[in-house]
Amino acid sequence: METKAIARNYLVQFGSRVVAVTLGLLTLAVMTRALGDTGFGQFTTAVTYLQVVAVLVDLGLTLVFIQMISTPGADEDRISSALLGLRLLSNALVFAIAVFFAFLTPYELVIRLAIAVGAVGYLALSTTGMLTGFFQKHLAMWRAASAEIINRVLTLIFIILAAWADYGVVAMVSVIAFSNLVQMLILIVLAQRFVRLRPTIDVAIWKSAVSVSWPIGLSIFFNLLYLKSDVLILGLYYPQSEVGVYGAAYRVLDVFTALPVMYMGLVLPHLVASWANRLKDEFNRTLQQTFDFFSVAVLPILFGTPLVAVPLMILVAGGEFERSGAVLPILMLAMLPIFTGAMTGHAIVALNKQRVMLWGYAFTAAVALAGYFIFIPLFGITGAAWMTVASEILINTLTAFVVMRTSGWRPRLTIPAKALIASVLMTLVLLALPSLHVLITILLAAVFYSAAIVALGGIKLKLVQDLLERR
Repeated sequence: METKAIARNYLVQFGSRVVAVTLGLLTLAVMTRALGDTGFGQFTTAVTYLQVVAVLVDLGLTLVFIQMISTPGADEDRISSALLGLRLLSNALVFAIAVFFAFLTPYELVIRLAIAVGAVGYLALSTTGMLTGFFQKHLAMWRAASAEIINRVLTLIFIILAAWADYGVVAMVSVIAFSNLVQMLILIVLAQRFVRLRPTIDVAIWKSAVSVSWPIGLSIFFNLLYLKSDVLILGLYYPQSEVGVYGAAYRVLDVFTALPVMYMGLVLPHLVASWANRLKDEFNRTLQQTFDFFSVAVLPILFGTPLVAVPLMILVAGGEFERSGAVLPILMLAMLPIFTGAMTGHAIVALNKQRVMLWGYAFTAAVALAGYFIFIPLFGITGAAWMTVASEILINTLTAFVVMRTSGWRPRLTIPAKALIASVLMTLVLLALPSLHVLITILLAAVFYSAAIVALGGIKLKLVQDLLERR
């Protein structure tokens, strides 16, 4: 395992993600203040609908793409061009159908128009997700990171202009669509450094990819039912202002959920190779390292969020979204199962157990949908948040069971225990401090936690230094 190369590429991704998140939060601040809770609720509903379609149309090709080009002796030019062609063709067809059905929904006209203008951008975003896997495989993530930063900068600039001109929801969705399209085109150009990338029709490659990807695609469909249905169902029972309050808190959660997927995108080729070559110990060692890393990263956030949630949401989204601070700590409880679920979910692909997990995804989707329809009408955004947490815990438990039974991996809890102790110490220190600005509180929390986890031996400074060294 090229541990140092993977670590450096993840640091590139993480650094770019920090920049992208900062730009994204600035964009969110502009949008929420310009649109208000009702307008932002309409925006959230439209974007969630498009996200559902984008994930649905993935067909599992993003993970299968990495798997296929990571196979020894693979013809990357042919595979990459063929799957790009398949992705663009399937996206165009599915998004056209999705826009048609959007106009049959009971949603307001502004939401349906936003879906229509945003479809092209989310078609591009879905393609971007697959292309990013190519740069992950080649450990050249600075290229993909650069394209994302350009996307975020363009989005912020044009969102500010749209807010200044008071153009509303449809214009803001159009801005995001345009920026996503630019990002996709940049990635296609940057990929030429490694592969001759042209969209092609290659029925043989398409059949091979779909034969492997359909269980993943079906699993993703079930995932959608418990990941995104909360927003869409909430909008059927409550006004869009409630969707806006819930959506603002969910945006903060979304800031973090991309991180485990980025990391696992880098690790997946190694997991695939380890299991294919029957290097079981290496496979399990990689899972343990990932589990330790995710525990160290997530636990302080879970403990710290209740202390800063309300002032953080006011700072990010404005006073109109103060109630988002009450639901944010609940949603953040889903962080740990989301992170470890990304790990076990990618391990499922490496182990080629996608078909086995179909029943698990279907069961989780059924439980989540039933829970949303029961608890959202009764408890509103609080019911939606708790069902989101419950569904994430359920699917994570099921995928972990399959991974452990197949690979023999058993999680060691030494590092997570140290992260837990460090998080508790951090919380006690913060509770003893006087009331401070939320950003200062977050900074002090990071300092206290870092010092505590290093002192407890959860992170070894020598290891960090080794990982950052260039070979």
